[in-house]
Amino acid sequence: MGERRAADTAARPLQEKITEDRMEETLYYITDYSDEIVPCDCRLQSWADWLSRPDENWDRAAPAVDGETFRASSLTILGDVQVEWIDGAWTAVDPIPAGTDAFFRRHARGAKGWDPDFAGPTLLDATDCIEPDEGPLWFACTRDNPDIILTYRAAGPVLEVASAN
Repeated sequence: MGERRAADTAARPLQEKITEDRMEETLYYITDYSDEIVPCDCRLQSWADWLSRPDENWDRAAPAVDGETFRASSLTILGDVQVEWIDGAWTAVDPIPAGTDAFFRRHARGAKGWDPDFAGPTLLDATDCIEPDEGPLWFACTRDNPDIILTYRAAGPVLEVASAN
């Protein structure tokens, strides 16, 4: 699941310095349509819009049917942090948000996407191949959520979220 989430170039952030304009955000990954790439922005409305029409590139000959369900995973972006090379190690310069269980390197400060090659459960893991002269860096701090079921509703269209348990 971490590879799938890290690959989302439209939405997954990681940075140790929380920016004031960024709030917590949950991203969704429909199991059958998430791999190293995803067909749309990973927000609920983007998925609902994408499911409302066929997409031959993803072997979807017809729109989703009202009431159709999809297994999915999700993660919450808790904030971004700035990371700098300090005393021989990559170090967060501000507090890491509570509940963070993964870090994804952002392409730039304030960016929405991230680089899947620089991700990990700790900053040490996420920065292990980064040279000291590449900083400062920004990482999205994320939390994995329990698996869910999304139910497609054609009126709207919208997706309803329910626990997979």
